[in-house]
Formats: sequence, structure tokens, C-alpha cells
Amino acid sequence: NYLTLMLLSIYLISGCTLDSENGPAQRTTLIADSLKAHFAPDGRTAHVKYGVNEVDGILSIVGETDQHEFKEQLAKQLDLEGIQFRDSLVLLPEQSLGTKTWGLINVSVANLRGKPGHSQELVTQCVLGTPVRILKKSNSWYYIQSPELYLAWVDEAAVYPLSEVELNTWKTRERILYHNDYGIVYTQKDEKSDAVSDIVFGGILALKSKGSKWHEVIYPDGRIGYVSSALARDFQDWATHVELDYDQL
Repeated sequence: NYLTLMLLSIYLISGCTLDSENGPAQRTTLIADSLKAHFAPDGRTAHVKYGVNEVDGILSIVGETDQHEFKEQLAKQLDLEGIQFRDSLVLLPEQSLGTKTWGLINVSVANLRGKPGHSQELVTQCVLGTPVRILKKSNSWYYIQSPELYLAWVDEAAVYPLSEVELNTWKTRERILYHNDYGIVYTQKDEKSDAVSDIVFGGILALKSKGSKWHEVIYPDGRIGYVSSALARDFQDWATHVELDYDQL
């Protein structure tokens, strides 16, 4: 088939062959490397990490990936080669997350980093109300994928985890988009009241009730606040007037 021909062409170009001169571990690595180049050419948007070990004649593939096709095709290609192996390649999202494999950004601006840690390289940012896919957790950090498909780590305090059903319910709610560079969501209909949080342009909140001066809004985690109606736009109305694909928001 096409994939098999593609793999063979890569081997020939690289000067490698899958003959008996290569042991099972080397052949497995060649196949896995070729599949990774096909299914995950950009490590910023696809997660494929693996290792090939052989102990006492038992071949094991360890690591993790969010690319189910990579895992599936790897097993098929190794079967075609007659290579027996122990599959220890974890498919993300990790099972320990349960059904909470989605989330909404729950702070005004979340910093997404290349590694877990506040001092690590900044990859990108997401604003309040942005939906993300949660792939795994390490201590107090989530490994997530943004709507733009970027993979990064974010402090767990910045994300409110949801199931897919809960996320879809959120998407059906009437929502507002904050339409000012910077502002405050207040605890009362009064600019002198305490702040629930700050908010920046593009922040999305569910709408609980409309008012001529104030809209009552709901955060992903259920907190209630009030935002100036003059600074809020109906999300659906806004989304239909921009030249961007916001189907995932």
C-alpha cells in the first residue's frame, strides 16, 4: 500500500535496508523514525517520543504519543516484518485523567511553556475561556494542546478541566467576548467593588444575564462576575464577522 511504499522509499533514500543484516531493534527504530517523520513532522504540534529496548531477547517499545495512527501503523508494519515486540507505548491522553481530557483557560492570560516550570521557555499564550485538550499531568502542571494545535505545559491553576460532554455544553451557552484591551470583571455592578479577576481582549465568559450597563457572567469554574456591557460583544455575533476559524472555541 501507499504507506509501505513510502516507508521503503525513505529507507532507500537514507541508504538503509530492512534485510537480515539489521537486527530487530535497529529495524524497529528505522520503521518508527520513518512513521514519525510522516505522522509527526512538527514536534510543536504532534507528540511522539519513543525508545526501543531489547533485554534477554525481548523487544520493547516504550514512550508516549498523542498520534493514534502512529501507534497503529507501527504495530502493523512490525507485524509485516515479522518482528515480535512488547508494546509499552502509551497513547495520550493518559488514562489517569479519566474523562477530564479537555479544559478551559480560567485566568485572564495563561502562559504555555516548553517544559513544566514558570522559568521555562514561553511557547505561546491563551486567554480566558479558550478550550484546550489535556494530554497528561506532571505534579501541578498540565500538558495541553491549544486550538492552534501547539503543545505546551501550563500551571494547573490556569485550566479548569472538563469532560468532552461538559465542554460541548459550554460551547452551546450564550457567551460574551471582551472587546477592550484590558479591564476588570467585578464582584458587583460597581467599578468600586472588588475584582473577580482582570480580563484582556478576546477573553470569553458565559453570559448569565444581560443588562443595559452590566452583564452578569460566569467563569469556567462557576465564579460569577459583572462586566461592562459596553465592553462586551456577543461571541457568536463576533465570530461570524471575523476571518478566522473559531469552530473550536
